[in-house]
Amino acid sequence: MATPDTNREARVYSGGDGDDYLAALGLRQDLLWDSLAEGVRALRNTSDHHPPTAPGYYLWAETIAALRRKLEGTGEWRIANPKNRPLIINGNTGVSVTAAGGNAATGTESMPNVARRKGQATRERYVPDQLELPLFLRPAGGEDYDRSVGDWIFLYHLDPHGARAELSLPRAFTVDGYVDSWRTRVLLEPRDEYDQMVRELPDEWAGDDVDFRLQEG
Repeated sequence: MATPDTNREARVYSGGDGDDYLAALGLRQDLLWDSLAEGVRALRNTSDHHPPTAPGYYLWAETIAALRRKLEGTGEWRIANPKNRPLIINGNTGVSVTAAGGNAATGTESMPNVARRKGQATRERYVPDQLELPLFLRPAGGEDYDRSVGDWIFLYHLDPHGARAELSLPRAFTVDGYVDSWRTRVLLEPRDEYDQMVRELPDEWAGDDVDFRLQEG
């Protein structure tokens, strides 16, 4: 496995600054958390009769479905599936979002990574010199925020203590499918109601080992 470039520091936003950044992208913390909650409910409905990969798949699939449903309903976002990669894209800004499970550093000051390696279609999307130049948006009364056009990842992690999440934009991926470095990270504030949902899950359904594989086109 290639070693991520941890020396390339990301811009990290949290608290009120994080809320302002999300608003500049047309997003809100509650919308992201509510989408993950739908994924967790789908995970809870699996049983021993399901294939071993079902919990992770349903968590991911229903989180993305909820996120796309909520954003498409605003009239400003549209669904796209380039090379089987499920995105929701803002038609006005070009900002696009997907979701993925993250490792234990997700939602913390440490550098996180995706829990499972990504395919060639994802890696190619983040070749640094192919990213478009940053755009900027000034929230009311606030500073300019980098609104780089690229696929932002709603990164989530479940462990026996609760849920952590962030919305982050990779700079590049390694050749073996992990994030090399991040451009921007927006850390979501933990919510007690979602932590409680996750604490009620069996331990084997929390952590990096809720696995499944997606075939990219």
